[in-house]
Amino acid sequence: VRSGQKIETRKHIVITGDVNPGSEIISGGDIIVLGKLSGKVHAGSPDNHDAIIFALDFKPTQVSIGEVVAAGIEEDVPAKPEFACVEGSGIIVKDYMKANPFRKMPWPEAV
Repeated sequence: VRSGQKIETRKHIVITGDVNPGSEIISGGDIIVLGKLSGKVHAGSPDNHDAIIFALDFKPTQVSIGEVVAAGIEEDVPAKPEFACVEGSGIIVKDYMKANPFRKMPWPEAV
């Protein structure tokens, strides 16, 4: 997603590429970026606090989930899969490999 572009959807969104600084993604559900996340992202718009934001390289300028907003971090950390979720009244960024956020999803059962 190029700088200056805005993508808005009422459902989940999966981006297979990078989200560059100056771009904006707004989703009613989860946001999954299979690349570098450097722009503004708002998952769970307008009030879904159960949504998550996942990226293979998590460096957004601003993160919003539901009505909770957090600024991006300026630290230069190595790229690794991370996701953001709401805990308490704030947004927490976690290592995806240590805390799999998708394990809460039920798997289809064979009958």
